Amino acid sequence: LMEVPAVVAELSCNTTETTRKVRVASVHLAPGKEGWRRRYEQLEALVASSVSKPEIIAGDTNMRMLEDDAIRDFGLIDIWKASGADPATNHTWDTIDHGAHFNKYYGDGTRQYTARYDRMHYVSSGGRPMEARTKRGPPLEARSFELIANHPW
Repeated sequence: LMEVPAVVAELSCNTTETTRKVRVASVHLAPGKEGWRRRYEQLEALVASSVSKPEIIAGDTNMRMLEDDAIRDFGLIDIWKASGADPATNHTWDTIDHGAHFNKYYGDGTRQYTARYDRMHYVSSGGRPMEARTKRGPPLEARSFELIANHPW
């Protein structure tokens, strides 16, 4: 298994009808625009792992918009998109000078831009969101996405 910067946990939810187990992976994938191939390989190794097989992958993916189509190769659904793709919650990286609310961690000379490097994905079944009941319990479904720390100050 390729070295993948991730931690994986299994969560369980018991109801009177079933037990639903979900594996969650927190990742910090390869940085930089030039790291796209390495990120692809890291995701491929994580999804293919016979040990972890996470159903939710979240964290600092460092992915660019051009990489959005690549996640489908692994049967992953972008939770932000599946929840309606609200433009107000799109950017998780913001170095734009908003006047009084400028990101205090960056100086005047920083390149100003927004990006969505931090993402959440869940595994689909056959390229579709997990619609059918699985041996792990009821299907996963994206219902909402909220960006809590969306202010650069």
